[in-house]
Amino acid sequence: MNPRSRTRSMTETGIVAAIGAVATIMGYYIPFLNIFLIFTAIPFAIITLRNGISYGISGAVIASVIVAMATNPISALITLFSSGFNGIFLGIVVKKQFKAWPAIVVTTLATLFSLYLSYYVVLPLTGVDLNVQMDQMIAEMKVTMEVMQNSMNADAQAAEESARLLESYTRNMKLLIPSAIVMSALVSAAANYMLFRAILKRMGVALTEMLPFREFRLPGSVFFGMLIMIVLSYLAGYFKLIQSEALLANVYMVFSMAFVLQGAAVIVYFFKRIPGQKLLKWLLVFMLVFTGGTVYLALLGMSDVMLNFRKRYENRLMMR
Repeated sequence: MNPRSRTRSMTETGIVAAIGAVATIMGYYIPFLNIFLIFTAIPFAIITLRNGISYGISGAVIASVIVAMATNPISALITLFSSGFNGIFLGIVVKKQFKAWPAIVVTTLATLFSLYLSYYVVLPLTGVDLNVQMDQMIAEMKVTMEVMQNSMNADAQAAEESARLLESYTRNMKLLIPSAIVMSALVSAAANYMLFRAILKRMGVALTEMLPFREFRLPGSVFFGMLIMIVLSYLAGYFKLIQSEALLANVYMVFSMAFVLQGAAVIVYFFKRIPGQKLLKWLLVFMLVFTGGTVYLALLGMSDVMLNFRKRYENRLMMR
């Protein structure tokens, strides 16, 4: 790289890193903007794609220093580990021209690793224990519920039933924390990848073709993989190696969400072949996903993994 291009890369890295730092600081201090913290990896992905990994790392460090001066060192470390780390990997997978789903999987793994560093390395430095925080939150919920019941003069049976339901809810919530973290990492990785592609298209960057969502298919082996994990979970519990109930609950949740995606893809595929308003079709899919239809979508997705409805439909069209 000649001196001029090196200077240009350094200048670009500094400017883009400063933009990322400002966006992060605004997310910390302006409540309604904190949702956009999920996208703060994008600037570092741009730096990595255009100038390389070393500049991506430098940009993450620069942004962390700026965040530290405006907020605190802990927020700076979280910026370095989450936004910087994820952005570098996002830039790498796009630069290597990974296909969409492999790119999202790699970025999801990077996000999970950064979350682990943030939750179990950075936060303990402040004396924050997530388990203790959750126990305190549950205790506060119980106190609030008791106050409400006393004010409403609820009878003892109703109070006991409410306490039992709250205990069951909090127990299930604790069991499903790992799968919730995995799903949030997947959503974050997919959202960042889609936005990054949109930005790069506006910049005129050539990208690998991305298949539409209606073509999304899980590999045929995923169903057998699920069965193997269920069997292994039972065996681990039987031999007292791990708490099988928690493991089974998380396996069920992760695979259920995967089958929900496949089921939604099947619905969108056949909607494409049915005349009608696109907005109404997407509204129906949204209602199925978010209003209790996820069980039916998961069953449809699981059936499609085994029977491949879309391929059968295409074969029938070819035979006509």
